[in-house]
Amino acid sequence: MSDTDHLVELSSEEQPSQSSTTGGTLGLSGMQLKARFPARPLETSWPETRLDSLAVIARVLDAPFRLENSSSQKPRSRGVVAILGWLATFPGDTWQDRWLTGGAEASIDWRELLKNATIPGQDKPPPYLSVNSGLLVLICADVIRPHLDWLLQFAAVRRNLGIEMARTRDPEAFAAMGRTCATEQVGLQPGQLALTQIAAIMAAKGGLVVDVEVGDCVQVLEGVSSLPRSWHGYSRSPLFYQLLRWHRVLGEEAPAALEMFTGSGQPTCEQLIDRYNIRCRPARDLLIDYLSECQMAMDFSTLQRMSYLVGKLFWADLEEHHPGIDSLKIPAEIASSWKQRVVKRTFTSTTGSGEKVQKTLERLDARSVFSAVRVFYLDLAEWVEEDPARWGPWAVRCPVNARDVSHKKSRLARKSRMDQRTRERLPVLPALVS
Repeated sequence: MSDTDHLVELSSEEQPSQSSTTGGTLGLSGMQLKARFPARPLETSWPETRLDSLAVIARVLDAPFRLENSSSQKPRSRGVVAILGWLATFPGDTWQDRWLTGGAEASIDWRELLKNATIPGQDKPPPYLSVNSGLLVLICADVIRPHLDWLLQFAAVRRNLGIEMARTRDPEAFAAMGRTCATEQVGLQPGQLALTQIAAIMAAKGGLVVDVEVGDCVQVLEGVSSLPRSWHGYSRSPLFYQLLRWHRVLGEEAPAALEMFTGSGQPTCEQLIDRYNIRCRPARDLLIDYLSECQMAMDFSTLQRMSYLVGKLFWADLEEHHPGIDSLKIPAEIASSWKQRVVKRTFTSTTGSGEKVQKTLERLDARSVFSAVRVFYLDLAEWVEEDPARWGPWAVRCPVNARDVSHKKSRLARKSRMDQRTRERLPVLPALVS
């Protein structure tokens, strides 16, 4: 199981209540939600961008922007001076005006503009490393605010934006969100990307983490959706929104999921479980509570997959074959028959004559089902220590043992399938060669 799929507990004392998180937004269309939660408008002027060049240099060479390592600080200082000298050649009352007039964001690579420009006091253009670090510190110092779409696309600046914003702009807020990612065992890469997306909002709109609004997050979602999928698989994750919402940044009325702005909305944990028509009400409520606890630590596709594995392939299957079951304490014979059904899957196929026949094949991802159920039981056993009244009645012995989720068994089965394919294809190899 990967870091991003790891199931963890969210503190029930800190979890927002359902009534406060929906806030009357359920049932609204994406367009209605956008109208209700507009993004902050772009400012044209603010104190830092109106500073003269000497004041800007003094600001970025002082704490917290200055680096202790002189070998790293030297190219950064050179980059700042070069960028300011280049921007000074364009008309405008502020550095932001000159940045926009210079056409940097309309260029394929704005550094080429600086490289080919004649900068007063510069004998030769600075290397890209200096330019990248120089622009980064000017952004973090709020001298320049590039557009959000450009920040999400320009990797040379985006790469370290989250780290620098955390160091210079709002250390306490970023540290708190970083601790949340660590506590919930969010992977290093998706966690850092989430913090980078939050930093990009601050860079484009100004202010601190607490100033971020729901509409700003929607703009990130729209900006990322236009990027090529090769940028990064986690870039479309709503983790950054959930972090802000969890830390009460977005307000009590913030919709539960960012995807609600893109259409009819993301199904709730209750809706995910109710797809499977679970008859035992206590078991249904338990599964909904469990998914709600896990929701912070995973993206929606993983949450949906978990609801399918635990809700349909485990509990709904037990109810279908053993009507009246109402406890997680499953007898050995029932658990054994359930495992046999998981290993095999039955489906209907149509022959060439149009006849429908049922076929049974081995389920290749059976170990995923067993792993999800085992994690489900072990989580309940762990959570009972913090909230025995809520989870205690369900903390029982797990019907899935360590052998059922062993990788050794799946590796042997995979090798067997590969060997069988080789045996089937080997006789026709001479014909293929000829």
